[in-house]
Order: sequence, then structure tokens, then C-alpha cells
Amino acid sequence: AEVPLSTPTTVTVRWLQNGQPVAAGTPVTFTTTRGTVTGSPALTNASGDATVTVSSTTAGGANLVASGGGATAQRAIEFVASTAASIDAQAS
Repeated sequence: AEVPLSTPTTVTVRWLQNGQPVAAGTPVTFTTTRGTVTGSPALTNASGDATVTVSSTTAGGANLVASGGGATAQRAIEFVASTAASIDAQAS
């Protein structure tokens, strides 16, 4: 999944156990290998959804990890620039 640089982006995980949502209020801790996560730990709602915001000022790949209730899940994300900060050109 691509996430624009310097743009806080909402991420939601749906936590299921045996095909059913975990109990509302279950804490889910989020971490990332690049950038920041805001709102962690997040509490699940009645559907098992837990939501945080991720952002980064540097481009590149990252792993977003969610853990809670003895289980862990991860997803690769890519922080990408939506506009170039500069362009270098050489005459030929």
C-alpha cells in the first residue's frame, strides 16, 4: 500500500478470532519501521476494527505491525513522494 509523504493517513485493521470480531475495547498496538504511528494502542470497536494514523517525512518501504491478544499481523507499506522536491537535469 502506498502512503503519501508528510500526509497523515488512517489505517484500520479488523481483528477476528475464529472468524468473529474480538471483544470491543481490545487493545491493539501498532508499530512501524519507518515514520510514526499516532493513536497506538488503539481499542477495537464492536466490529473488531482498530484505527491509527501513520505518517513519514522520508520515502521508502516500511513494515506496519499490529499486535494484540497474543497475535501479530504485519503489512508492507511504501511512503512515496507525490511531488518532486527537486529535479536534476543535464544538457546533452
